[in-house]
Amino acid sequence: MADFDFACVCDSYTYPYYERCHTARKQHKCYDCGRGIEPGQWYMAVGGMCEGEWWNGKICRRCWSMLSWVKAHIPCVCVSFGNMREELVEICREAQRQAPGLLFGLYRRMLGSKLMERPNG
Repeated sequence: MADFDFACVCDSYTYPYYERCHTARKQHKCYDCGRGIEPGQWYMAVGGMCEGEWWNGKICRRCWSMLSWVKAHIPCVCVSFGNMREELVEICREAQRQAPGLLFGLYRRMLGSKLMERPNG
């Protein structure tokens, strides 16, 4: 991991905030990318309070793995769900001078998730 010269100044996190891993018993929709989460698939339930109102959503495994990968390489990653992919790209662009290849790695994961859902044939 590169030495980053900035401190975490995120104010976008909502408090209280929760993350819970679940296996779907029925079909759901990913809060970020809109893909279906089928019964038997793993997903992350997220939620919290923002400006006095509770929100919650379900994040598919592909979106969660992209977020986890970026968090493993950058010390402070605070995103708002529902717009996460665009924010991850912006975060990686800002960090690319200190972490060369980070943006490329994120694009590879984004492209890989699209190729995984292509029908065979």
